[in-house]
Amino acid sequence: MRRNIRNFARLETAGLKLNARKCEFVQQRSVILGHVVSKEGVSTDPDKVKVLEKWPTPNNLSDLRSFLGCTGYYRQYIRDYARIAEPLYRLERKGTVFKLDIPFILDTDACDTGIGAVLSQRHGEDEKVIAYAARSLSKAERNYSTTRKELLALVWSMEHFASYLIGKPFKARSDHNALRWIRNFKQPKGQVARWIERLSVFDFEIEHRPGRSHGNADGVSRIPQDTREVQSGHVCNASNGNDETSPWCLRWTAKELSLHQHEDPEICRAIGWMKDGKRPPKEDITRMGPLMGKLWSKFDQLTLVDGLLYRIFENDNGNDRHLQICLQRKLIKEVLELTHDIPSAGHLGSQRLKEVIKRRFYWSDWQSDVEMHCKNCQICAERNGPSRKRRGMMVLDQPGYPMERVAMDIIGPLPKPPDGNRYILVVVDYFTKWPEAYAIPNQEARSIAQKLVDEWICRYGVMQRLHTDQGRNFESAVFKEIIDILGIKKTRTTPYHPQSDGLVERMNRTLKDILSKLVNE
Repeated sequence: MRRNIRNFARLETAGLKLNARKCEFVQQRSVILGHVVSKEGVSTDPDKVKVLEKWPTPNNLSDLRSFLGCTGYYRQYIRDYARIAEPLYRLERKGTVFKLDIPFILDTDACDTGIGAVLSQRHGEDEKVIAYAARSLSKAERNYSTTRKELLALVWSMEHFASYLIGKPFKARSDHNALRWIRNFKQPKGQVARWIERLSVFDFEIEHRPGRSHGNADGVSRIPQDTREVQSGHVCNASNGNDETSPWCLRWTAKELSLHQHEDPEICRAIGWMKDGKRPPKEDITRMGPLMGKLWSKFDQLTLVDGLLYRIFENDNGNDRHLQICLQRKLIKEVLELTHDIPSAGHLGSQRLKEVIKRRFYWSDWQSDVEMHCKNCQICAERNGPSRKRRGMMVLDQPGYPMERVAMDIIGPLPKPPDGNRYILVVVDYFTKWPEAYAIPNQEARSIAQKLVDEWICRYGVMQRLHTDQGRNFESAVFKEIIDILGIKKTRTTPYHPQSDGLVERMNRTLKDILSKLVNE
């Protein structure tokens, strides 16, 4: 308030007046001349920024200068504005050709383990790189044929650079000649058909380039992955003299874990395989037992790191790779107790405990061991209690004999015929599916009850149950009196759900079709 009083005093001294309707007092945030003034300081007005974000691409020098003039006003809020805008300011120089539609060139390639792409433009005789992109292939994708891998690289690269490529013609280059005929595939099916459909939004032409000239994309697709970069075991390295306890293995140093692995006959043999660098013949493994066979089948996933045997885990998408230490059998119980039973572990459920174990350890049948440990945990059983019993599925009540259940409904009003009967009473027996329809002048309860008794009950007898909708005529006092006198049990459909009386509703539809055809004739 003291600041406001001083401001008012200065305005009074200067002889100036303020319009009260245009003044704001005691505000935490105010918009002034395209700026937002708040206790955090001065920032840009989001409404103004939104306009800049949707600014169309400049098509000439005049449009470019308008855009730069507007962004330059807010340059103090844009970090490294001069560096970012420098290419646009360069277009204002004398003699520079204003051209923003230089076509792009997309080079793609695939190898056994990854795919890569290079986006570039040709400026004169030189190709200027715009961006690089690459990713590794998942386990399923590594089984693709060469053509399918190359097509995957093409699809993924175009979608990755879609913001550059959509709406503009460009050239896609590959060292796989078969992709030149991608648009000529006759009746593609399955995954290939879906990929071709995804490519249809792009305006491109395929050009084949020999492999010796395709080194840019080929090199990007073959970037090696170091095993140590995916290590997540965090086991202490005994070679550096550090015998402190590992934060994940909790109670064992790397030296102790190495001793435990060498005490286990299966793991010790697997370490020997890795040191020799070759997998033994399957015939030598079959007589060593099932545990040895499982390690033998995982040979391609095993690796030695600082003398410890690890398994390289990779999920199906290929975006999660880490190392799991191969655990000796006698340590399994202690690991499960440390990751589940102690107070800091929190007694996780089997699914969450599997995720914890999967991040650090590996042994054969580990999933069943985790499930059994959680199932036998007394604390979890006492706390969780019995699982809630599920209700059984509702069973459709099927009648077992004629006249056990009869359904009834009304059709109309129809165009007035000569005899004045504008409504049709439809009655169907649920067991025999026998239908009958009666013309009635109106849908009053008295008319319906009279026709039901005279035409159906007098001929076939009294039904055990009568099923109708919740129309006023079927719920009236007259109709209820007839039902009570005859001893019929009345049932009804749920509101706005005619499907619960499907048999008579289907009969209504058939009857309407027949009548409409007769009228048209």
